[in-house]
Amino acid sequence: MRPGLSKSKPTNKVELLKQPIFGNPLITNLESKSLGFSGKKEGNAFASSGCSRVRDLLDPEEQDWKNLSTFELNYHPSNR
Repeated sequence: MRPGLSKSKPTNKVELLKQPIFGNPLITNLESKSLGFSGKKEGNAFASSGCSRVRDLLDPEEQDWKNLSTFELNYHPSNR
């Protein structure tokens, strides 16, 4: 486990937004596996687009999740 990665669920919005997307046991795919960086693993497209924390996926003005087009990604099952 990487330093600073909490095993417990975040208790507030600040903690939630600081959570890493990849290698985080609290963020998993449909098979309950953490998202990884290498190979064809789910989440690779987000890693390539520079996203690494939950806050990178949130639009602060809209207070909603960003669209895939914001990251110049297209819809693919691995990008859900």
